[in-house]
Amino acid sequence: MSAALCSRKNIDLLIDSALIVREEIPDAVFVIVGTGPASKYYQARVREKGFRRFFVFTGFVPDAELPKAYAACDVFAFPSAFETQGLVALEAMACAKPVACLSDSAASELVEGYGCGVTFKNKASDCAAQLSAQLRNRKIFRAKPAPARLILQRAVHRQADQAI
Repeated sequence: MSAALCSRKNIDLLIDSALIVREEIPDAVFVIVGTGPASKYYQARVREKGFRRFFVFTGFVPDAELPKAYAACDVFAFPSAFETQGLVALEAMACAKPVACLSDSAASELVEGYGCGVTFKNKASDCAAQLSAQLRNRKIFRAKPAPARLILQRAVHRQADQAI
């Protein structure tokens, strides 16, 4: 997850899903990239739940370094329903990473439409099931590099058509 961390990013869902994922994928590690007004809250929740050993909070990462963060992940988890464009999902897709996002988010249309990952309901059990499936299959499933520019162009045209 890469973000300006605020409560609307729904990181609570990822935290609540973590233990379920780790029961099936014991080596799963959750890396939260970014900083913001809710950073300390999320770090405290992870500590309170006893999850510190499998959560990493990187803090701010410069734009030039973000491709390295995407390259290091097996699955890009995107629990936010707040995003209007889902640019971080596009960035992950452009780095050939499967994206797991909320089924009612802006990114879900891109993920489902281009076969670049999976969607989940806003429930810890569903999020965990989809993340676990992607992690289980990480050796055989590799997202195809999405033509990010083409995807963005189509999305912009579709939004313009709907507005007219």
